[in-house]
Formats: sequence, structure tokens, C-alpha cells
Amino acid sequence: MKEGDPGLACLRSQLGQIDAQIRCLEEFKERVVAAEEACLRELEARKKPPATETGAGVAKSKSSNESDAMSAWVKKWDSEIGAEYFYNEVTGEASWLPPPSAPSLA
Repeated sequence: MKEGDPGLACLRSQLGQIDAQIRCLEEFKERVVAAEEACLRELEARKKPPATETGAGVAKSKSSNESDAMSAWVKKWDSEIGAEYFYNEVTGEASWLPPPSAPSLA
């Protein structure tokens, strides 16, 4: 093909359009990846046990008997997440996983 050939001009035009489409798709991919990362961060944040009235993981008293603490686990429902979690009424600790010492709650 020679420089003034209409076929060459047509091919260059098509290549320009393809390049523009590729740039558009690359920008779209970047936005999708950013949105996916934001969604994953949100899901991770939602997996954390809910805050409790006394503060998650904060002990009420150091004088609490360990056996009292182990028997104080109860099942609760987190309506925002739509999942069950476990709450220790003595220590104020909350967990998505059942406590190992309370198999009857699992």
C-alpha cells in the first residue's frame, strides 16, 4: 500500500478507533478493580464482631472468676449483618466463632 492509498487511510482510522476502545476498556478495568477493592474492604469490616454495650473484648472486672466468664457466653443476632455471634456477658467479649469451652452454643 502506498501513502495516498484510501485503504491505508481506512486501516489507520480503524486502528485509531481500536486504540480509543482499548484506552476506554483499560480505564473501565481500573474503576472495576477500585470498586472491587472497596467492596472487599467493606466485607472485611462487616466480618468483625459487633461492638457491645461494654465494648468488644473489654473485661468488666479482673476479679471475675474464669469459670464464670467461660459459662457466660450467649448467642446473639446481628441484624445489620444478618448473622449470629457469641457474646460473653461477663467479659463483654464478642466473637463470630463459638467459644471453645461452650460446645452447647455451637
